[in-house]
Amino acid sequence: QAPDRVVGMALLSTNCRADTAEQTSQRKAAIKLAAHKGFQGVTRHLLPRLLSDPAQQDKALVDAVLTMARDIGRHVFADQQRAIMGRRAQHDTLAGFDAPLLVLCGKLDVLTPPELSVEMASLAPNADLCLLDGVGHLSSMEAPDAVTEATGGLVSEKRCKFVLWVIIDLLVVTPWAHCEGRTVCVFFSKSLFSYGESIFVYSHL
Repeated sequence: QAPDRVVGMALLSTNCRADTAEQTSQRKAAIKLAAHKGFQGVTRHLLPRLLSDPAQQDKALVDAVLTMARDIGRHVFADQQRAIMGRRAQHDTLAGFDAPLLVLCGKLDVLTPPELSVEMASLAPNADLCLLDGVGHLSSMEAPDAVTEATGGLVSEKRCKFVLWVIIDLLVVTPWAHCEGRTVCVFFSKSLFSYGESIFVYSHL
């Protein structure tokens, strides 16, 4: 709605395609399951789709993922599925986005495989592609330092001429960095399981 205010954007572990008919059917089935009170959304048997094999051996990381899933709850999980089913493909949006763009993905991501990130980076005229070795879908949890370095590079490129906001699905504000005396904040999402992590950097008026 205000593209002139977007000074840069980063897309993490996501894709620009609309759901296939098969994916939509799977989401509808998940919504039905979420109607049951005992539904937890993400359980241990789903971890291989979220984390790389080495990361699954990290008890603290596994516990953090499962805790996030419980905190989200079944109603939010169902809302996420409905939102994704209704989104359109965004190939044209990326092709028309000429500000700096970071596209980041783990090479072991099975939910949004690297080729989907390659596709997005090929569409945008000013895109940088970052593929992380040995990292799965939850890239910011498996490789926080690498993700911070990559997104920090995007902010540094803009030299923080404005107060910038880094946003991941619009939840939980946390101070992240200072650049030339101006604060950069991150909105960390608790809805990573369905959307992927999409970070948008905006100038703040």
